[in-house]
Amino acid sequence: MSTLLLLTASIYMYDKKKSMLKPILAQDIRKLTGIQPYVKQAPVSLIYVADTGFIIKNVYLYCAAEGLPTTVRTAIDTPALAKNQ
Repeated sequence: MSTLLLLTASIYMYDKKKSMLKPILAQDIRKLTGIQPYVKQAPVSLIYVADTGFIIKNVYLYCAAEGLPTTVRTAIDTPALAKNQ
């Protein structure tokens, strides 16, 4: 499984072995991470690349504990996102 963190001007990949974020792209592609109109304004997006499972529950628990709003987006324009790799 890979975890990507998308911010307003960059994308990072989480390196599990080093427990750190590695910058992988200095570009804002948030608008490509969902078909809903609000995705391009989300300050933070997480992308989990995995074969199976629903792992977002840990993010929901953390956000609930910290009073942060969160939502799952499963409607993604995968071909548009893949063009930016």
